[in-house]
Amino acid sequence: MDENNLSFQKLKEILRSQTPEPCSVCGGLLKVETIKLDQLEKDKLYVLEDAPAFVCQQCGEVWVPKQVLNELDKMIELTTKKTGKNIKENKK
Repeated sequence: MDENNLSFQKLKEILRSQTPEPCSVCGGLLKVETIKLDQLEKDKLYVLEDAPAFVCQQCGEVWVPKQVLNELDKMIELTTKKTGKNIKENKK
């Protein structure tokens, strides 16, 4: 298991310990599930698998906690540093 999976496992446990508000769309029950999260940044698609999020069991609405979004941003930043390319410099 890599470092990111460990972080998400910890986040998933933290989320499960919280009692979420009812879904603001339909009032249904929110449950922690893993989802595939993607983000498009300057013509590059970043995909994060097994990200924990709250999913409404009634309407299917997905609520991604801020901690997960912050992790995605960190991963994108690390990826661009490893490749030696700054996303902002790739403008054509």
